[in-house]
Amino acid sequence: MEDSNQISDLCNLEKELLAPSRHVGKVLEKLFINKMVRAFNYWLKLSEEDFLKGNYVTDTAVKGIFLIDDIQDGSTVRREVPTAHLVYGVALTLNSALLNLSEASQKAFELIPNGVKPERT
Repeated sequence: MEDSNQISDLCNLEKELLAPSRHVGKVLEKLFINKMVRAFNYWLKLSEEDFLKGNYVTDTAVKGIFLIDDIQDGSTVRREVPTAHLVYGVALTLNSALLNLSEASQKAFELIPNGVKPERT
């Protein structure tokens, strides 16, 4: 019984952490960036699977960036919708943004072909 309670608590925590991300995601659905990413694939010619993975990375990173940008700018609305940090608070919004950026970084590294090592500077 205790294990199911822990799993339920983790699911609720994840939902809570991702709430600001989902909030900003609704606003960003209309952005040009998703169309632009699809247009780049005209030249990149990625498989649909790789394209969707890359699009996920872009979408996830953009959500995190916008969440942080709204906090830094003190924005109150984004596209006529109250900003996430006003709805969910700064702390939860920052946590959600960092979770998004971490997830995007992790997924981006997974897209690097085996045997290719990024250069360290």
